[in-house]
Amino acid sequence: MEANLDADPGGDGLSIFSGGCELPFQHSLNCALVNIFFQRLENFRLFRLSLCVHNHGNKHRPRDPEALRRVIRLDLARYPRRSDARSQGDDFVRFRYLLAKKRSPRSEPKGSKADNEKGNDQPEATHYSYSLQYRVDTQGDKVRDNGGTVLRVRLFRQILPVLTAFLAPGLLPAESQWVRARMGSFETISDSGRKAAVQGLSQFEQFRFVLGKAMGQSELRLDPPVRILVFKDAKELASLGCRGWQEGRDRVMACTTAEGQLPTDLIRELTRRLLEANFAALPPQVERAVEAFFSTVKSNALHVMWGEPPPPAERTRDWALLHYLITQPAWAGRAHIYLHNLATGMNAAAAVRSLGEDPAMFNAEIDRYLAAGVFTAVQAPNRPLNPDRDFNTNMLTSDEGQLARADLLNNNSTDAYKAILKAGKQLAEANEGLATLALRGEDKALARRYFQAARQAGSRNPVALTKYAALEQDDQLAIEILHEALTADDKYAPAHWTLGERVGPGGRRLAEWKQAVALAPRNTDWLTRYAKHCVENKMFAEAGRAWLAAAQSAPDDSSRDLYLAERGKIEQLRLDDEAAEKRKEAAAKAAELERLKSQARRELADLEARSSRKPLSKEEATKVVDWDDVHATATVDGTILKADCVGKELRVDIRDAAGKILRFRAVTTEQMEIRGGDGHLNCGVQKPRPVTIGYRPLKSDKVWTGDLFTIDLR
Repeated sequence: MEANLDADPGGDGLSIFSGGCELPFQHSLNCALVNIFFQRLENFRLFRLSLCVHNHGNKHRPRDPEALRRVIRLDLARYPRRSDARSQGDDFVRFRYLLAKKRSPRSEPKGSKADNEKGNDQPEATHYSYSLQYRVDTQGDKVRDNGGTVLRVRLFRQILPVLTAFLAPGLLPAESQWVRARMGSFETISDSGRKAAVQGLSQFEQFRFVLGKAMGQSELRLDPPVRILVFKDAKELASLGCRGWQEGRDRVMACTTAEGQLPTDLIRELTRRLLEANFAALPPQVERAVEAFFSTVKSNALHVMWGEPPPPAERTRDWALLHYLITQPAWAGRAHIYLHNLATGMNAAAAVRSLGEDPAMFNAEIDRYLAAGVFTAVQAPNRPLNPDRDFNTNMLTSDEGQLARADLLNNNSTDAYKAILKAGKQLAEANEGLATLALRGEDKALARRYFQAARQAGSRNPVALTKYAALEQDDQLAIEILHEALTADDKYAPAHWTLGERVGPGGRRLAEWKQAVALAPRNTDWLTRYAKHCVENKMFAEAGRAWLAAAQSAPDDSSRDLYLAERGKIEQLRLDDEAAEKRKEAAAKAAELERLKSQARRELADLEARSSRKPLSKEEATKVVDWDDVHATATVDGTILKADCVGKELRVDIRDAAGKILRFRAVTTEQMEIRGGDGHLNCGVQKPRPVTIGYRPLKSDKVWTGDLFTIDLR
């Protein structure tokens, strides 16, 4: 087996050829050590390739293996070539290939020349090492081509299958290195290497940082993170039709270049989205002023400048107030107090007083500042960022990079998605993209087929699943799909809202819609519908809160006044509903009473009819009791004195209002009723208390006033 090592004395480059596969990387004859790190995404193993070029008597060790990282990196360690006689002799080339299953810090021992040539620095048990040793006579037979020297080398170890199976597929082409960098609420993807991805991400992160400083909230978040495609230059960006900020397949996407400033329109949209995602309420005129102020922010990924005035039409009084608070040294560090208080619902005058200033005098100073028209940009606070430590980066395959560009959903996306499907890779993502494009083209049937294919391929994209559920006619299937979407991301507000629409009116809908408006507090359409649904379900307090939230998020004053007027009606609606409920309850009681009366009349009529048809026998007649014999015919008020229990007979003495003692008796307590108190009367002397006695008078009896039937204790 043979491998060719081509060295160009002009420094044009060095290439390795193995099994017909070219693995190019930049190298100079003055470079004695090259380390290439790369990652095989297919099997999630890490590989390291070290190429050491030595002169006789001047050998250099490869970089310490503990520097192994999970990113692709090209490190050049330069050493001067020796100019003595020995450097004109044979060149010794040692090629060492290390396959590492997992990261394991190691250090190579120092050894003699023989040790280094034999490769005694063997890896640990979890690593596999292959070493190739070449010896080339540079003074003997040479093959020259345009001044270059071709060194023909023979492989001493048979590792061509390893190179073909692992090494060749793992390296990315030198001209297209797809890298993804992540930090907080942003991720960038670039085909120009790690530097471009990190530099593009730095600008967004610096902007997020300075906006948070001004607003008094250091950690402004976007969920899910914005995906940003970083292009080489503006020409490449324009060729793909990227408008700077747009809705992608599964999230919001942005486009920028590695060099230069972020476009003004992109900064405005970024400001608006950060404000909407992190502040529930901010006066519309103040929010427009914030967008205008931050639209002129300049950043070079390390330093940030703010305060450059926007076009004259945008230099409103609110903008001048922000410029004054943020850029003037006397007010530095206090602007966030004013803005944060406004965002929490405080009015402008109270927010000024929170600064310790009189509103009238402060407003007069702002008017003078605006009239003077002298607005100077100053340096803004910046976040110290280390490009090697602070950014989480990893390599992407070319398929993943092309998928990211296709997710822009532009004119080239359909062909890109179909090519991915044809290759049999990323089936769920490609079908999601085609479905979204079909939905934009109003071809719902085609979109539904693609969404169905994406779901069958294992889609975990809540955006796509929610759109698919909206197309489904079967409510049960739609609910099942929406549950899958919420399993993937339980904070995706549209999934909660759509689920609430599908489950039908009632408590379940209210629960889902409540979560949706909590996750999207600025969606006034959702808030108004939720408030009306709460009113329909008699949840007036919740409806009032929804109307208030809609007023705070209103885009203009007229909408705000409308929402506040609806909230003002809530109390009257509640009172009207309570009155209606009372009327309903009274009507129900009246109907029940009338029903009982009618039933009693029917029973009495039936009894009379039976008596008329069949007179009582003598035995039954003897059991008939006169009404007056068992019911009181007179009452008297007085104060109870005592109650004597004699067998089954109860005797009660009371004093009436004239002071006369009246005595009553009940032959048996079974036909007597005690009302009031605990319904019980103890025998013996009683604690004086007012009572009402129901009795039947006994005119001929000189001892007893009457027969006792009822005692009402008061």
